[in-house]
Amino acid sequence: MKRIAIVIMLCMIGLISLPLNGQTNSSRTTQQLILDKLAKIEARLLVVENTQKMILREMDKRFEMVEKRFDQVDKRFEQVDKQFDQVDKRFDQVDKRFDQVDNRFGDMMNYIMILAVIFASMTGLTIGFALWDRRTMIRPFESKVKEIETTINKTQERLDKAQKIDDELISALREYAKKDRKFAEIIKGFNIF
Repeated sequence: MKRIAIVIMLCMIGLISLPLNGQTNSSRTTQQLILDKLAKIEARLLVVENTQKMILREMDKRFEMVEKRFDQVDKRFEQVDKQFDQVDKRFDQVDKRFDQVDNRFGDMMNYIMILAVIFASMTGLTIGFALWDRRTMIRPFESKVKEIETTINKTQERLDKAQKIDDELISALREYAKKDRKFAEIIKGFNIF
């Protein structure tokens, strides 16, 4: 806009300088008219310049307001980013807690396995001790039972021999009692037959 005004001014100065060389009355009046018109144009140009300046000021104000709004929006975005960062931190904390719980759960499972191994080994040792104790306790009894069995077997053999002898003796006495009546009466008195 300023360029246009400068170009118009230069044109006017050039027009004014032309008629000055050969001045006439009519040329003076035309020059006066031109000067008046130039003054009017200049006044209009000043008005236009002033309105342009006002428009530029208003535009600057609006741009400043827009910039302020953008700054406010940027601040809001920064606040939202901070909130997202806080949420991310909270999620990280929750993840760490889950990791801690997982580690504790793993530790507890290890402790349970250790306790199960200890219980199984104690049970095995107790059963082993019981079996060892029984065998060591039973061995003397086994040897005594074997001795008693051998004694009983020997005694049974003797009793069997004695029974055979008794049976043979009784049958011999019966045979003899059949032959001798006095002897048969004595034996009946003792209830041997």
